[in-house]
Amino acid sequence: APAPFVAVAVVGCPNLNGGSIFVAVAGGGVRRLSIHAGGYDAPLPPLAPPASQADARFVESVEGGHSNHHVSAAVAKDLSITAPPVRMDSMGKYAVVAAGDAALYLRLPRKPGYAEHTWDHAAGSLVLQEAGGRVTDVYGVPLNWSTGRDLTANVGIIASCGGPLHDAAVTAARARLSLEPSPFTAARFGTAEMRAEFPLAPSLTQLNHGSYGCTPRRVMAAWRAQQDEAEANPDAYIRRIMPARVTAIKARLGTYLDCSGDDLAVVENTTAGVNAVLRSLQLGAGDVLLQLSTAYSMVKNATGWLASVVPSLRVVTVQVEFPGMGQAPTGPGGADLVDAVAAALAASENAGRVRLAIFSHMASVPAALLPAERLCAAAAAVGVPVLLDGAHVVGQVAVSMRKLAAAGCTYWVSNGHKWLHSPRGTAVLWTAPSAQEALIPVSVSSAWYDNSLGRDLESMYARRFTYTGTRDYSGYCTIGAALDWREAVGGDAAIKAHMHTMALWAQQWLAQLWGTCSVLLPDECTGAMAMPRLPALGPKALPNAYEELQERLRLEDHVQVVVFSLPSPASVGARWYARASCPVYVTQADVARLGHAVLRLLGHEEAPQ
Repeated sequence: APAPFVAVAVVGCPNLNGGSIFVAVAGGGVRRLSIHAGGYDAPLPPLAPPASQADARFVESVEGGHSNHHVSAAVAKDLSITAPPVRMDSMGKYAVVAAGDAALYLRLPRKPGYAEHTWDHAAGSLVLQEAGGRVTDVYGVPLNWSTGRDLTANVGIIASCGGPLHDAAVTAARARLSLEPSPFTAARFGTAEMRAEFPLAPSLTQLNHGSYGCTPRRVMAAWRAQQDEAEANPDAYIRRIMPARVTAIKARLGTYLDCSGDDLAVVENTTAGVNAVLRSLQLGAGDVLLQLSTAYSMVKNATGWLASVVPSLRVVTVQVEFPGMGQAPTGPGGADLVDAVAAALAASENAGRVRLAIFSHMASVPAALLPAERLCAAAAAVGVPVLLDGAHVVGQVAVSMRKLAAAGCTYWVSNGHKWLHSPRGTAVLWTAPSAQEALIPVSVSSAWYDNSLGRDLESMYARRFTYTGTRDYSGYCTIGAALDWREAVGGDAAIKAHMHTMALWAQQWLAQLWGTCSVLLPDECTGAMAMPRLPALGPKALPNAYEELQERLRLEDHVQVVVFSLPSPASVGARWYARASCPVYVTQADVARLGHAVLRLLGHEEAPQ
């Protein structure tokens, strides 16, 4: 069964600021209400770290039997915290940190084997997490709510406003307590236990996560809670609650993507983001759009449509070749890809006319990571703005928008529903500040010039995208729950590392099983999708076996995977490949099921030698 989690929390603090009640919903934020009729009722603002660790205040229990005061004092000293602790009882300590009146709550064990009571922390931890804080044990492991009345899978508790302070507190506490590595782990990736976190049909072998994603059960619960809240009071949700939550989520995404949340806008999907950019350009006769042959069909359709309605607009496509055998993608004829792009930009018929260069940050088929920073720099060198299509990127590989912006990126868009595990209909668009004023969403809504929706929270650029008419905005407000889920099951870095390792293993294992002995891309161009070459047709293969393989896998074996072909050089051999996604729920048995099904459907009685 999926791991239990805290869904709803209410913490009453009658002696805090004249009496406050904190109400939190997983993935839905936290509100602070006065206990007095007609008093305040407002969402807590996003937490901010202290100006320096020395300025931090920390809270702990009054009774020394509940927490090791001596070790807490030593940890505070290690963190350069000079203020004495604020000692108080009850879950009010979580509320104080959530409200920004303290930065750290330490509850350190006095003796080995001591376990905290679940009811002492469940509600408070959710209040703090929904305020943007972080709650773990002294190993940095999220609290495990599956162990009954006591938190026997955790040691101590550290709760904070998040950021570097939390990590520093974990390091200091472990050192002061002389702890060995944690005996507890989160749900193991690539296992049936992890698959149970997702609502996938038992009979389905899902190796096509890259197309439409799959939302974890816990995130779905938070999503539905958002929808229920919206239906309970539609006006309040759309006019007041939703804009505030989107602003808070963009702040979190800014940290995640290494950029300012003010430069982010939420869009339904990468399609909406790309079309907004293209249709904001005010193109004219003689203008040129430059794209790569790896551009997704949506991009090619959009540029093709523009060329059909704008007189004399030309679309220049730079061919990307895939030599295979583990070699990196190249330009035409094996030339360096970035050199080929630079040459196309500098060509006499294009020079000074290219209004936008569109590059795949990661292509779809094949799922190749391209040299995004170098491509941006090549365009920036001749003053050409760049749109990076990162549909598959966020949640799959690390992203630094700060570095991409420095290289010359102007626009970048990525889906959340694929690898971040947020609901479908959630994507993020980054725009360089210099280009924000001219950027127009696909749907021009009542928020275009001025509107009460988020007026005090977002810039006009952001508001134009946050509200694009009456529709369901609950998915946007659930992105935070997806980020929380990633932390709860092991952390973002661990997820990405596992998926990459799994993809490398899968493509090597399948290539060996199929006797192709090669994969399409080198390791550094591979994310979380394996792309081994398919075997040659066997003696029992049916006509059009390659062309019909994807559909036969779906119908006969309940295996979802992408099968594609490339115009590879003749020296590489077969030009058909599989794209097998390797999210955290995919097991080695899933990969083996694909491997043997492909052999049977391509006419082999046994693995080729």
